[in-house]
Parts: sequence; C-alpha cells; structure tokens
Amino acid sequence: MVGTYGTNLPNPPYVLLPPLPPPLHLLDYAYTPPTYSYTSPPFSSGSFGTIYRAFSLKLNRTVILKSVTFGENNDTRSYSNEVRIHSELNHPSIVTYIDSFIKDSLGWIVLSDSGIDLRQIIYEKVELDGGVMWCANGVWRMLRFEAEGIYEGERGKFLPRPGSRNRASNVLKKLLKNLTTATSYLHTLSSVHLDIKPSNIFCNYTSPSTIETVTCLLGDFGSGMKMIEGEMIDVEELKDITREYAPPEVVYPSGRGGVDLRKYDSWSLGVTILELLLGTPNVFSIDSRTEAVIELKMRGEKNSEIERVKYLAGLADYCLYDPSVDENLFWPSTTSTSSSSMVSKSCTLIDFKNALHQRDSLQIGFNSLTSEKLLNLIWRLLQYDPGKRMSVGEAVNHPYFGEFREEEKEAISKALEVRSKKHTITEEKGPQVKRFKCPGCDKSFGDWNSCHVHVNSRKHGSRCIYEYDGRGGVKCLSAHVFLPVESESGFCDIQGRRNVIEDFHSTQFHVSGVKYYGLFDGHNGNLASKFSARNLYEVRDIRSEARMFRFV
Repeated sequence: MVGTYGTNLPNPPYVLLPPLPPPLHLLDYAYTPPTYSYTSPPFSSGSFGTIYRAFSLKLNRTVILKSVTFGENNDTRSYSNEVRIHSELNHPSIVTYIDSFIKDSLGWIVLSDSGIDLRQIIYEKVELDGGVMWCANGVWRMLRFEAEGIYEGERGKFLPRPGSRNRASNVLKKLLKNLTTATSYLHTLSSVHLDIKPSNIFCNYTSPSTIETVTCLLGDFGSGMKMIEGEMIDVEELKDITREYAPPEVVYPSGRGGVDLRKYDSWSLGVTILELLLGTPNVFSIDSRTEAVIELKMRGEKNSEIERVKYLAGLADYCLYDPSVDENLFWPSTTSTSSSSMVSKSCTLIDFKNALHQRDSLQIGFNSLTSEKLLNLIWRLLQYDPGKRMSVGEAVNHPYFGEFREEEKEAISKALEVRSKKHTITEEKGPQVKRFKCPGCDKSFGDWNSCHVHVNSRKHGSRCIYEYDGRGGVKCLSAHVFLPVESESGFCDIQGRRNVIEDFHSTQFHVSGVKYYGLFDGHNGNLASKFSARNLYEVRDIRSEARMFRFV
C-alpha cells in the first residue's frame, strides 16, 4: 500500500505553527510502510515516533519522513524546538532539513536520505529473551584493523598492511572529523545536540567493500537546545537523556550550580569515539567481581548511592576519576594505603592507554602514531572535571585531524612510551615472578606450584607471597583494584605467568535454535584463550550456518 500526501488531497495535511518555516506546498510524498520495504535499510521507531524511507514526487528522490509524537495535552513544544534548531542548520556534515508539517496529531519532519545509522553498521542486533543485544560485527573489526594499518593473516597473526600506515585510519578519521566539525558548527549557532551517539550518526554505507568511501552525517536534533553565551543550565531542565553518553555532572549532579551543555556534547563525543575503538556500547561497565564487592561493602546503603559508586568505578577503571577528590562520595573503604589505594592520585595518559589495552577484545593494541593521537583526543574529551574538558571547538583543531607540531609530537610520545607495552600475540612470557614465599614460615620457592603445595599441606595460609625483583607487586588496571578488600588488594594473583588476570572472552554461537557458549579464562596465560577465541571466530566464517552473536 502506498499513501500519497499533498495539496491535492481533500483535507490539506499541513497545519502551520509559527515560527516554523513554511512547508513546501507543492511537495508530495509517496511512502511505503516499513513492512513493505524489505529491500531497504531497516527503519526505526520508539517513544518519539517512527521513521520512514519515502519518495518525494516533487524532488524525484528518496527522503526520510520522521513522525514525532506530541507530549501530554497535545504539547508540540518538543517538535517545534527540533524543527527550529534543525531548519537553521546548513553544514555538509549535518543531515539536511527539507520540510515539516503536522498531520493526524503527529509532527512530521522531512530530511535528506543520508543512509542508515552507524549503530546498524558496526553492530549486529540480536534479539534475546527480554531484551536486545548489540554485538560488534565484521565491519567494526575491519574498521579497527584499518585504523591500526594491519590485517589478520594466517593462524591469527597480525601483519602490517602494505603502504597503508599513513592512510589506514582515513575512514575513522574522516568519520570523526565530520562529527566534530558538525558539532562545533552547531555550537557556533548557540545550539547544542545533547544526544551524540552512533544511532544519531547516519552514513551512506552499502557494503564492506565501500567502507573507504562512506560519508557520515550528524542528525536527530530532538534533544537539542538553544543556548545563551556563557549560560549554565540546571540539570532538572534536561529531559530524556541517554545515560550512557551523558557526562558525570549530569548523570550524578553535585547540586552546585548548573552545567555547561557544550561540555555535555564534548563528553558524548568522547564516549562515541571510545565506543568505536572498543566495539561495545557499554564502555563504562564494570566486571562482576567489582559489582559484587560494591554491593557487599555497601549493604544497607541506598540503591541510588550504590549505583553511583558502580558508575564511578567504571570511570576509575580508565583512570578518568579519582575518588580521593570527591568529598561527597561514600566509598566502600574508609582507609587507603599506598599499596592498596582505590585509584592512583596521578592518572596519566599512559594509564588510560593501558586500561584500553585491557578491554581491547581484538588484542591488536593502539600502538600506531595515529592511534596515540586519537587516545590523546579521547583523554581530553573525557576529563571528569568539565572545566578541564576539551571543547568541541578545540577538538576540531586537535593534531589527530592534522599534523603534530614537533613539540606536541614529542610530548605525547614521551607520555605514552612510559611503561607502555604492546598487547599483541607473542610467544614470549609476561613478567616473571622472582620467588614465591610461604607467608607462614618464609620458606622461598622458585615456582608457584611448589609453594602452593607447601602452603596448603602445612596450613600456613591461603596463598603465596610474590617477590618481583624488590619492586613489590604488579598493579592491576581492572576496576576491582580500586576497591580494597584486604591488605593484598591492588595486586594481581599472577602466578608468575601474566601481570593481569582477566576473563576477557565471551563467545556465543547460535545454530538452528541451539545456543552454545564459550568462556575462555586466561588464568595461567592468555595465549590459549586468545587462540581459542580467534579460531572460533574463524569457525564461524567456515560454517555458514553458524552465526556468532557475541565476541568481546
């Protein structure tokens, strides 16, 4: 069925609401409901309304029709605000506004057809019992490999892509450049977006083979606001925020003064870039052990305060948050020592980089010079203190989008080379423990197994004490080290094999209605788990009937 809207209908569909721009009265729209558009990219719907791909009879090209549901008592202010903001924008990196009208108690906005949203490109949508899971797909893998200038060779080996080191990241850089310049342009017009995320970025993507020519535009200004220069907004005025992309001062406001909404967009931009690198929409999630410790130590506290601590622990995992400077925070520990502090008092760019390495599901690292520039950009966009957070206008001129001046290049290289390790597949063992010592009798052993047997048989304790060439234990970067439970907190039980223990793979298959789950624990070294996970991914490609729907 095809419906045609235009001035030739018995009842004109246009109801003009000043100060909306006048509609194009000669513009007719023929559109097909989503159920009949199986050859086109999927449409989306939600509490805001529905989006259709339509054909403009007047313009003789496809357009997007977005219906907007009015609020209580037929309140049209939200719709009028979106039209007001979007209609004044004219930028090559922003979805083009064409027209707007009201019909059947719905507000309609006509936009240029800019493709599908970025979330649909890099994720696979999987329907689960009681919800939906978005899982990184092969396009995201290709984007990450391109950004590092490598490709995956035989037996899972990562090899340099010939002649691509200088151009490999062009796809990602172009995408981020468009997003950053579009947001900066918006700010120059005293407007803010307040909902920057992959699902509001639209790309003319058709297939993996065309990824290098993809152009992405910023769209959906339904959450946008007009600003007065220097104005600070009360958090209570913000409605329907997307919590995962909102800054800390909005998610958990301090109650002191308003917030700078331009810095809101800066944070959202940083989270979006971080998501593109990690391939997960839950970049600040915490592991189950940290969650369990928090709930145990904060038993009896308000649920809202427990959730706040969990949120801040996720930020602390990246060394983006220092609880020692938050006087309003009830942390699960009242004491802190140099060996078991909740977080380092001097978080640096290298701490941030190492934290990313721990969450890098592909284990290819962020070691190219281009990646180092990008990490610097993200680090500055995600500063916890909004006063120290980079503005989007400053981000446009960041060296990542151009060339470093020599002094900038040298400074960032030095910041990243300290304690920096390449987290790639290698046959070499990680840092080795010098000796293992019994905590009961101080007897020393050269390997962990011997010490472990001795301690258990003599009942001298629960674990051996490690010696690291007189330097003490190796610090973990995982969030649980920020929650001291006992005197050994802050150090990993590495057993002489690996400097950090993490369960970092969760691989699931779905074949003919049967679910298979693979969990790989790198407890005694990570080579086996990496090899298994990578080969399972290859099995997915070989067995056409198998479809991997989670790879983290």
